Amino acid sequence: MKTSVQILKRIPAISALLFLLLSLVVLSPHAFSQGAIHGKVVLPETGETLPGAHVVIEHGNNVIADVTDLDGNFRLRPLDAGTYTVTVTFTGYQKVEVQDINVYPDEITRIDNVELTFGQDLDPVVITWERPLIDETGRMTQALDRKDFETMPTRGDVKTTLTAISTNLVINENTREMHFRGSRADDFIYIIDGVKQRGGEPYIPSSAIKSITVYAGGVPAQYGDFTGGVIVIETISYLNAGR
Repeated sequence: MKTSVQILKRIPAISALLFLLLSLVVLSPHAFSQGAIHGKVVLPETGETLPGAHVVIEHGNNVIADVTDLDGNFRLRPLDAGTYTVTVTFTGYQKVEVQDINVYPDEITRIDNVELTFGQDLDPVVITWERPLIDETGRMTQALDRKDFETMPTRGDVKTTLTAISTNLVINENTREMHFRGSRADDFIYIIDGVKQRGGEPYIPSSAIKSITVYAGGVPAQYGDFTGGVIVIETISYLNAGR
C-alpha cells in the first residue's frame, strides 16, 4: 500500500505532465499560422489621427475589436487566414466599412488612413480593400486567397498553380519535382494548417484550399532556415464554408 509520503513525492511530476499537456493544446500548430490587421484612423480634412475610434470585425460567432490609440493606430489579432470586413465608428462621425480585406498566415495586413467624416447622419461609407503592390516588410512573398484561386485554370493541380503565382518556383516536367530559386529539388517545406511537411506533394483537394502564401525570401523565423522556401496552405474551416 502506498504511503502518503510516496504520493506527495509524485505530485510535482504529475503537475509538470499536466502543464505540458495543456501547453500542447494551447500552443497548437494552428496558432502559429494566423495573421493580423493593423491600421490607422484619420480625419480627411487635416490628416490628423483620431484616437478612441472603435474598430470591429465580426467573423462567424466571434467579435474581435480594438480602440485606436493616441496615434490613431489599431491592431486586430489573432485572425485566421480569410477575408474580413472591418467596421470603424466614432460618436458624431460617419461609419466606415472596409470590405474584402485578405488576411494571410503570418502576415500583417495594413489598411492605413481610414478616413472618418464628421456627421453621424450620413450614410455609411463602404470601401473595398486592395492589396498594396509593394510589400513593405521586405519579404519575397506571393499570396492567393480562395476567391482568386477559384478563377485560375490550374486550380486542379496545386503544384502548377504554385508556379503560376510565383516566378521563383519551377517544376521539372519529367519528374514533377519542384525547385525553389535554383535550389535542390524539393528543398522547401509546406506548412499545412500549421503542420510542417518537407517537400513532395501537398495531397490536398483543391476544393479544400482557402489560401496559399509562398515565401521565397525573408522566411518567418518560426519556419526555420531553408535555402529553398516555404509554402503556407490554409484549408477551409466551417466558418468559411460557403463563402
